[in-house]
Amino acid sequence: MAIWSITRLSRARPSSTLQDTYKARDNHNTAATENTQPSVARSPAFAPPTVWVFRLLQLPSMGTTVPDDILLLLFAQATPLPWPYVEYDAERAKAPFALASVCQRWRILALSTASLWTYFGFPASIRAQTAHLPRLRLLLSRSGDAEVDVVFLVSDTSVSEEPASRDILRAISTIASRWRYVNLDVPTSCVSIFSGAFQQKWKCLRFLSLQYWKKIEKLPLAHRLAKLYIDCKGLETSNLPISMPNMNNLSINGDGGIYTNNLLVAIAQQLTDLSILEGITKSPQQPILFPRLRSLAVDDVSYLDHIIAPALQTLTFNTSHLGSPPRLTHFTSVTHLCLYGTVHETFLSSLQQFTQIVHLSFEVSDHSKRSWPGIDQYIILGQFFTAVRRSSFNSAPVWPRLAHIRFGDSGSMGSNAIADPQDVIDFVVHRNASQFGPEWADTNNVPTMLQTVTVDFNDAPDLLISELNKIFSTTKDADVRN
Repeated sequence: MAIWSITRLSRARPSSTLQDTYKARDNHNTAATENTQPSVARSPAFAPPTVWVFRLLQLPSMGTTVPDDILLLLFAQATPLPWPYVEYDAERAKAPFALASVCQRWRILALSTASLWTYFGFPASIRAQTAHLPRLRLLLSRSGDAEVDVVFLVSDTSVSEEPASRDILRAISTIASRWRYVNLDVPTSCVSIFSGAFQQKWKCLRFLSLQYWKKIEKLPLAHRLAKLYIDCKGLETSNLPISMPNMNNLSINGDGGIYTNNLLVAIAQQLTDLSILEGITKSPQQPILFPRLRSLAVDDVSYLDHIIAPALQTLTFNTSHLGSPPRLTHFTSVTHLCLYGTVHETFLSSLQQFTQIVHLSFEVSDHSKRSWPGIDQYIILGQFFTAVRRSSFNSAPVWPRLAHIRFGDSGSMGSNAIADPQDVIDFVVHRNASQFGPEWADTNNVPTMLQTVTVDFNDAPDLLISELNKIFSTTKDADVRN
């Protein structure tokens, strides 16, 4: 079955969710209940609040007839765990206060549920910080002993000069033993405020992101830590632990020199996901074996020569750094190839070494955009797909198992520098031809037909959309989705 899908993505979160909750306050009849000690069970789904939850909570019956345990489940959906690497979410910060303002019963239930009051986000602007400080004080008192999430992404050094802000941040650092998901990106002047946090045991920590920290003397052991993102600038003088038994996801930004390689060697046996977000100038003396690694992203493709990953499935790298073809033949297990930066037809000699590719993506993740300033899109130059098609005439087809192509929302085809849409159209026609020409005389070389072609950027040319719809609409059992 062939599928052509066009996805129009919207990054904006619906603005009506909190308004819906405040509206619910007027729809409910106030009711009192016994003050119990319930808790909200959450899983790290990393999903933003959904509109349907707030719509459901508007129903008048929710105020009196719904059992507390069901209501708590809905509360949990309205106050989810934060997404990794994201900025301060004002709507998420206000959510528990909105829920507690609906009616008396909801307020009693919310105030007795410590796990609702655990999002310690800190807005970037000084004006917003001043308004948010009273909320943070309430969160500190209402969160009890519950695990908390801290999102502090501030570049303005003046935050360290505000006594009220310093007091709040220092109080948050004193409960580091309760930290769960933490994302800290602060100016050097604020590092001392959090010094107390590094003297405690991080017994609850699952995710940690530290960026632009220049004076880290010690990073406490965190036995439950599974995901770590850290800026490695200056790591050679740092004393970071390498005993992280549950660590399986590591992102490194910056060149930490020899220490970076030592860290990779120490935890190579347990990693399943690895991102090296900047070139490492000091290469390891010997290639590093990652027996469990499933996903790998590198900015400098030359570092791939120092990685052995026999179980690797997903590989992401910047094609802008492809000079002389790197030795990629040992990545024969890769089935999902994701490219960003500048993709040119001359790179095909390197890219066709991945013979087992099923999914081909062109995309720059939000995380990568923040980590690599200036890299905010992929660019497909020349006639890349024409080169793929023509290379198959003289030898075995390039990527014979390719079934899915995705053009992510960080790309464009709107300028002369980017591949002609006809280039993509001709490639799809060729791969999905019902009758193959003489070049496919060897039946073992017949490539897989494309099953999906997905375009997620909003300025996709009309020609590309209309022609691909025509191609797939004439395919037997095709499912065309717009």
